[in-house]
Amino acid sequence: MVTLFVRHRVADYQTWRSVYDEFFTTRSSVGVTAEAVYQGASDPNDVTLILTLPTVPAAQAFLENPELAAALQKAGVVGAPAAWLATKT
Repeated sequence: MVTLFVRHRVADYQTWRSVYDEFFTTRSSVGVTAEAVYQGASDPNDVTLILTLPTVPAAQAFLENPELAAALQKAGVVGAPAAWLATKT
């Protein structure tokens, strides 16, 4: 298993959350098995995601998915997200 961490700023959390929820089927289809969403304690538009996927290639494919890029734009993500992968040791 691999964990994908993503942090990004959004223009409006409620708009972002609506698009994120609509994207559930796509996340599931690429192998996301667990997920968590966090908002910054002092800034609700500072969003951090923690997603669990089966393999590093699956996580990389998810990040490169054109549907994801379109969803980020539709959701009002500001700037480029910071994303990194980690494996449990």
